[in-house]
Amino acid sequence: MNKFCLPAKVDKVKYDIELKTYIIGIKALEINKIFELIINKNEAEFVVHALDKVLFRNPSIYETIINLIHFIDVKLINTSVIIEKKFVYGSLRVSSIQNEEISINCSPVDAIVIGLLSNSDFLLSYNSNYNKFYCDNSSSFNFSQSFQSIDSSRDLNYLKNILKKAIDLENYEFAAVLRDKIKNIDL
Repeated sequence: MNKFCLPAKVDKVKYDIELKTYIIGIKALEINKIFELIINKNEAEFVVHALDKVLFRNPSIYETIINLIHFIDVKLINTSVIIEKKFVYGSLRVSSIQNEEISINCSPVDAIVIGLLSNSDFLLSYNSNYNKFYCDNSSSFNFSQSFQSIDSSRDLNYLKNILKKAIDLENYEFAAVLRDKIKNIDL
């Protein structure tokens, strides 16, 4: 397991029928390896709009951030998705007028969308043996909130399928949340 920081690009956004959710493929260009981030529908829409360079219906927070960066004369150097073992987060690296570089942590989707909209360099830093990750941090998709009103057997099977995937990915904290939710539904 080595740590790399490589130029990358968004390979594609696809819908996973089995998981009933979306996946972003991020391709590390120099090693030709694809890492997958499991995201929700809203995040997928933002990424697709940014990939296609289509303006959002309403001004988005992403466009606002880019406009603010230009207005205060700060340069966006690059955006990154950082993978550390089983955790994923994003980062924006900016340079001030005084040439001071600052890194700002954000969700992976935020880094991807801002990078695509601003045409800045996009990097992938990874330190993991895995290639598929849930974006389940507070800035991104919160799976536990998404399962508040599950009551049908179809939804229960879906949860059990997601639980198996979480265990396969060795995301045991998330698997424990799902296990408890499934127990509450079975009662």
